[in-house]
Parts: sequence; structure tokens; C-alpha cells
Amino acid sequence: MAVSRLNKLGPKSSTLKYDRNSITLGVLHIGPGAFHRAHQAVYFDDLLARDPGWGIHAVSMRSETLKQRLSPQDGLYTLAVLDREVSYQLVGSLLKISTAEDGAWKDSFLSEDLKLITLTVTEKGYCLDSRGHLNFDNSDIIADLSDGSRPKSVIGMLTYGLQIRYAENLPPPIIISCDNLPENGVKLKNAVVTFSARIDRNLSKWIESSVAFPCSMVDAITPATDEKLIAQVEKDVGFADAWPVQREVYSDWIIEQTGENDLSVLQDLGVTITSNLENFEQAKLRLLNGAHSCLTYIGLARGYDTVYDAMNDSEVNSKIQSLLRREIKPVLKSTKDLDLDLYVENLLNRFSNPAISHFLSQIAWDGSIKLPIRILETLFENLKVGRPSPILFLGVAAWMRFIRRSVRAEKPIVDPESIRLIRIGHECCDKGHVDVQKFLSMDFVFSAQLVGHPNIESELVKGYDHIMRMEEQFGVTV
Repeated sequence: MAVSRLNKLGPKSSTLKYDRNSITLGVLHIGPGAFHRAHQAVYFDDLLARDPGWGIHAVSMRSETLKQRLSPQDGLYTLAVLDREVSYQLVGSLLKISTAEDGAWKDSFLSEDLKLITLTVTEKGYCLDSRGHLNFDNSDIIADLSDGSRPKSVIGMLTYGLQIRYAENLPPPIIISCDNLPENGVKLKNAVVTFSARIDRNLSKWIESSVAFPCSMVDAITPATDEKLIAQVEKDVGFADAWPVQREVYSDWIIEQTGENDLSVLQDLGVTITSNLENFEQAKLRLLNGAHSCLTYIGLARGYDTVYDAMNDSEVNSKIQSLLRREIKPVLKSTKDLDLDLYVENLLNRFSNPAISHFLSQIAWDGSIKLPIRILETLFENLKVGRPSPILFLGVAAWMRFIRRSVRAEKPIVDPESIRLIRIGHECCDKGHVDVQKFLSMDFVFSAQLVGHPNIESELVKGYDHIMRMEEQFGVTV
């Protein structure tokens, strides 16, 4: 599908603001799912109008879907920005699409033009253990240590790619994790350094001293692509885009300023470069992600499908407002760069956007990884100072009930700990005082400190019983 054909089609179509034939590689992105294509790829698309050296090579670790859908379109796709009136942007920043299996990623590591590597592989893609260290018992890590020709893990690909640049005396790229992981750059660097030490100690020392892994925080609600979106794009834009993406208007990208990285070129596009990333990171993880998870599991217990549907329920809306203002915000600090009251108001507006169909079933994935970071840390801090946290407890209990209902209905559980969660779900008997104890035995979710607090079990039992009454009231069985 030629650019010339796409440039002028339907009444709402857009045009590329640059000559795509002049674009060169500047970025290697690993894990090009919907979020990347609706977020980082759009920032780089805007940058290409000023500097042609920021084209993207998108590498999927396993999935062939992106390659199959977009290769016939020369990597072009449509972004739908969901507001009161939907707007569309044609995105052309993906110059090359490949998979880890085909080995094309090596070419990008050999390129003198490579400046930046970005990642969106979700929390489980980092192969970390419960302490945040590289898990050498992970099957992908074991495989990559024995054979680096076709890496199965992101850590393996980065290590063997950096080994190529080290051997060729090429300058190291800046590597930016864009996943919802606290101190994501620190954890990623530690994992790569630790892994590389098993391969080549000199390589490991070079990575530790020369490669920048700044932490970053990204934010934009990005519902999954569905047939409705594909049909809407075809109607409004005038061509059958096989794999468009959609997101809300709001988009944020905040990158840690370190001594090694110069990303000032991105600042003009609205990217924030700051030495105070932690406050932004904690606000996003705890307020946005924490509230999202609580809203999701409570909303599912009431039979809702989307974030908007759940927020349109006055009781749920009231609970989420209380959660944000009384339980999470007091744990955080406002700064001159970050107004928490404004952040909360923006979140409530974003959650209530009728144009966004963000499915609760999608947000519910990977709860065993998300809960400790998004909810349980805040809960423990509140327990230490005696701050009531009824909605946080309710959110955790609602997750427990979500697991129990899914297992009982034989629905798949999308979670790296699915086997253990399914076993617990089968052992439950729908009695709060029994079931909560079983869930609290999962040390990969609940820390010993948290479980040891005298109030934790009784509060969770109260929440668990509340959610069961809610399920009965709304006729929810799955």
C-alpha cells in the first residue's frame, strides 16, 4: 500500500509531514504492541518532520501479527485519538518490522545510526524474580545463556546485541524501558549486566560503565484494537487499515536525566526530561495504575465490561474518588513539577471518557505482578501510619474473587503465575476466612511484612465477603 495512495483519502485522513524515502534508522524498539504504536512511535513520527534520523526498527520477541498486518502497508498505520470528536494521524515511523526469530535485529545493532533502544515488553518480559533481580531459573534465560543466536528473552537480545557493538567498537545506544516497573532502567541495567557477566566479563564491565539505562515513565490509555475500530477507520479515513491503534488524547513521556544521555531533541515534542522522575513514577504507578486495578476488579464483580461503564456507576465512582484522594494521594508528595490534586482530577476525567472502550478484562491480566507494585506497597504504608484503606482492601479482595470466579468457570487466567493461581482457586470454598488465608500464603504476591500485620487478614476477609455480596446482587458468576 503506497504512501501516495494513503496521503489523500477520506475526509478525516491525514498526511505524513515528511518524505518517508529520506528516513533512516535511529531507534530499535522491542515489543511493538498497541501501546508503542500509539505512544513512542507517534513521538518519533512527529520528530521525523524535523530530523529524518529517527526511523524505527520494530522487533517482536514472538508474535508475527504486526509483521503480517503491517508489512503489506509498508509499516504505515492509523492512530485514532479518542476525544469528543475522533481525530486521525497517519504514522510512518516504523521503517522495518521483524521478529527475534528472523535475526534482523542484529543488523540494527550493527548500524552506526542506531541511537536509541526502547522497550515495551510488560513487567514479565524482564524475567525478574520477586526481589527484582534476574531470574536465572527462567526458561528463556536458561535457553539464551546456552544459545544467543535466536534470543527468547529481551535480556538475551540486548546482551548479544550490545556484544556486537562492543566487538565492532560502535558507540553504545541509550536504552529506555517504557514499562510499568518501578526503577525500570535500574532493574533493566542490572539484569543485562548480570546476564552479560555469564557471557563475557569484559562485556559486562563495558555495559555497566558505558551504556545509559535511564528510567522512564509513560502514560496514555490505549484500548486494544478491535473490529469496531478497524471498521471506523475505514469509514472515516477511506482505506482498510489492517491494524490501526487508538488512544486517549492525553499522552505523557517522562525520562530520567542522567549524565550519559542527551535526549533534548525530544523535549520540543513534549517529552519531560527530569532528574526527579521518582515522584512522577510513583504518582502514575499508585494513582493511575493502582486505581485502574482496583476499578477493574471491583467493576468486574459488578458485571461491567469497560472502565467507562464502571465509572458511570455512581457507587463505583464514589469509591474511586475516595481511593485516589484519601488512600493513595496522602502517600505521595506534590512538587513544583507535579500537582497531585490536578493529577487526580485529570485521572477522574480520563477514566470517565465515553470515547474510550478500555476493557476491564484486559486490565485484569497479570494481577500477581501488578498488585504488589500498584496496590500493596501503598496499602502497607497506610497500615504503618494507621491510615484507613477500605477501597485498597476491597480492590485486593476483588482480585481474589476474580481468580476464584475464573477458575470456577474454567476461564483462562492470563498471568505468569497462572498454574499456582488456578490451584489456589480450586482450593477456595467461597468462605472469606478460609479463602483469604489461602491467597495470603502466596509469597510471590504478599510479602511477609504485609502478611504479618495484625489487621491485614480481617480487613481482607471483610472485603472478600463484601465482593461476594456484590456478585450476588449483580448476578455475576464469572
